Amino acid sequence: SPSAVIHKSHEVKIPAPFVASFSSRGPNPGSQHILKPDVTAPGINILASYTLRTSITGLEGDTQFSEFTLMSGTSMSCPHVSGVAAYVKSFHPDWTPAAIRSAIITTAKPMSQKVNKEAEFAFGAGQVNPTRAVNPGLVYDMDDLAYI
Repeated sequence: SPSAVIHKSHEVKIPAPFVASFSSRGPNPGSQHILKPDVTAPGINILASYTLRTSITGLEGDTQFSEFTLMSGTSMSCPHVSGVAAYVKSFHPDWTPAAIRSAIITTAKPMSQKVNKEAEFAFGAGQVNPTRAVNPGLVYDMDDLAYI
């Protein structure tokens, strides 16, 4: 039977959740009155599927291939928020996208100012909280006129 040994290489002492240094900050340069992002989601060192057509490093001659790798960025956090939206929709199939967005934003877990110094425009309402988002209590819905 296969076995493995994991040796501790180093310890990360940054408490989660925190905003990555490469994460975008608000307000939006094109529209200063619009603060973004709305929420934060896990996006650093996410175990993700990976193609077997390319080596892990992408370098020619590299023979290391894996079905999984650790990835970071919006490409990793966006699926988390999409999953939360789908999860909320499964409980409330009649809710509009605006109502689902409202539920996600109003139930986000506030981020620590101690951990995220000088990042008040980086994390929006906080980190997504799927458990609370399905029962937010109050949702702010919008109709078509709100988008004009």
